[in-house]
Amino acid sequence: MDHDLIYNDWLSHHARYRGARLALVDDAKAVSLSYGELDRRVNALAGALQAHHRIQFGDRVALVSKSCSEAFELQFACARIGAIFVPINWRLSADELQWILADCDPGVTFHDADFSHLIPPDCPSVAIDAQASKESAYERLTQGERPAVPCRVEAETIWMIVYTSGTTGRPKGAMLSYRMIHANVMCWLSPARIGDRSVFLCSMPTFHTGGLHCYSSAVLYAGGTVVVQRDYEPARALALMADDSLRVTHFFGTPTHYARLTQSPAYAPGVLKYLEVAGLGGAPSPNALIEQLLDDGIPLQPAYGMSEIGPAIFVTELDAARSKIGSSGHPTLHVEMKVVDANGASCAEGTAGELWVRGPLTMSGYWRNEDATRSAFEDGWFKTGDGVLVDEDGYVHVVDRLKAMFISGGENVYPAEIERVLGDHPAVLLSAVIGVADARWGEVGAAFVVLKNGATATAAELLEFCGSRLARFKVPKTLTLMPDLPRNASGKILKRALARPLSH
Repeated sequence: MDHDLIYNDWLSHHARYRGARLALVDDAKAVSLSYGELDRRVNALAGALQAHHRIQFGDRVALVSKSCSEAFELQFACARIGAIFVPINWRLSADELQWILADCDPGVTFHDADFSHLIPPDCPSVAIDAQASKESAYERLTQGERPAVPCRVEAETIWMIVYTSGTTGRPKGAMLSYRMIHANVMCWLSPARIGDRSVFLCSMPTFHTGGLHCYSSAVLYAGGTVVVQRDYEPARALALMADDSLRVTHFFGTPTHYARLTQSPAYAPGVLKYLEVAGLGGAPSPNALIEQLLDDGIPLQPAYGMSEIGPAIFVTELDAARSKIGSSGHPTLHVEMKVVDANGASCAEGTAGELWVRGPLTMSGYWRNEDATRSAFEDGWFKTGDGVLVDEDGYVHVVDRLKAMFISGGENVYPAEIERVLGDHPAVLLSAVIGVADARWGEVGAAFVVLKNGATATAAELLEFCGSRLARFKVPKTLTLMPDLPRNASGKILKRALARPLSH
């Protein structure tokens, strides 16, 4: 008998057995939905997709929007009819966005009303009102009474396509199956202590795997509550996490999220009294920031993943966060990994190499891009492009993106190592290091630094600080103080934007 995993509708289950429990809160729209209300809206939306927009099994449904509760409604509406949900980064240029729309070829595109100008006129679209007016086009679809015609989805059916950052050419659409998303949920539940009483503040963008799957999907699977923040505003995030009626238990952010949080006037040790797990990932984090958060009583849990795998790939045990500072955690339950050298041979413990991952948490491939899919996998192993090493306890330390490494005077230099040292300086809030051409050494480091509010430090002082902690060839040749660093919507620093002025 075939026992292949079949998706069981999470929302309808919770609506039947705990329908009055709070499922979604959209902070910007002041909208709260119980599981019963969410289930009804999703069913009406799924029926409207079929009846009004002729969406069939396998058709794509796109969303161009800031973070919103509608992202989750569309995600689950697509699941009921076998359509593929495609959230798209609203911060892309019109050219990039239209290229993605042409690539995924959606049957309909939902979008914030403010983004109407970004949608091609020949693309069927539905506007989402910022105030959730019942007369708006989107809300009318959620009020319909025509039920969806259900369909059967299986483990390898594609649930969503998430486009990766186009740092080397055009973006690629990672195809996420029901198998992958279900396995990701399973890998979060125990280590992140997620259950039906969990309340998660989603401050990562909902077009990104961080917003959708760290930890939103796991919380909704468990029957908990997801609170969606339209834009990450540290002061508002603090207010929501300190709210005695919401009682937020879970948060996830990049190092930039946390650095900005600690600079908010309202931040103080003990203010986040209900927080049980504070996930950290998306980029290397300065050790000093982790130590400060732990000292302030934040239950920090560093983790690792990416759009193509997980994102619940590595996770740190809560009681090991301090002893394993600098690590991204150990493999989660359903993850197989190895570290290989340039020839594909396994590296010894403590030796850096490229991380390869295999198992149910890997994507199915890149949408309509067989060449990229073939180059990304080797005998079922996904090649991450990240340099890592594994310590004696099996914890994984990310050295840096292999492509970020530069060679100075014949020596390999990893920017993340320099950034961690800069982050240990008490005046430094954010930093980024890139390799730039140099006539003598081939390449040298160029550092860019943002200071904390009220802090003072000169470039010379910071370079001297680096020199006291790094080998000479690793010390940046230049250091520029900046008011801020360019970041994408998920909080990652855009190093290519820093490199452009230096290349002219």
